[in-house]
Amino acid sequence: MPLTRQLRIAGGLAVTFLSCLVAARLAGDLSLTVNGKPSLKAPIVQDGELFVPASALKMAGAEVVQSGDKVSVVLAPAPVVSQVKGGQGNLGDWLSNGIWRLKVSDLNLAEGVCSATVEICNISYVTTYPAITGVTEIQLYNEKGVRMNFAAGSDDTWTDLKSFDYAQGGTMTRTLKFDAKAGGTPTTMLIIVAPDGIKKDFLKSKGLKFLSGPNFRVHLRPE
Repeated sequence: MPLTRQLRIAGGLAVTFLSCLVAARLAGDLSLTVNGKPSLKAPIVQDGELFVPASALKMAGAEVVQSGDKVSVVLAPAPVVSQVKGGQGNLGDWLSNGIWRLKVSDLNLAEGVCSATVEICNISYVTTYPAITGVTEIQLYNEKGVRMNFAAGSDDTWTDLKSFDYAQGGTMTRTLKFDAKAGGTPTTMLIIVAPDGIKKDFLKSKGLKFLSGPNFRVHLRPE
């Protein structure tokens, strides 16, 4: 093969190799999150199109199956939940105030401690956290209207729930414990949402709006 042709081929391979390196570097600069959680593998851009790894699709709940030279992707339908349009409902209901969705479940009373699982989901279109939107207190009352205070450690747990950023669609679930040594049956849980001036300014700047009532009221012993 003539030397000139060999040099042209070598030069072409070098350009191709450098192009691959540049493409790989650009792809490596991309990051991917799925439902608020980081993907271990980055997406790839090829010919102007973005390709998401199968592992990320699986994180999103898709079923990805490869059989020979065929790949099938099946997206499961979203689960149907009993979401209440408003901030008032029963144990196990999904409640919504337009920015946050909340569910209280797994209520237990044993050995002077009442525990309940609280799940909060960001249903707005921005990354934010409950406290900056006015979420302040969670209150538990028994059938006599007496407030049951936090058991040891749950104050910090509540701080976790309201003070960390939630991505769009992001959720956090925690179990809160309350002192029930005084007796009585827990009947009502209130989540107080009362934005002050600064927080109202934040809501306005982000275009966030509550429904008719921002507070949540959960009936733990519906009749």
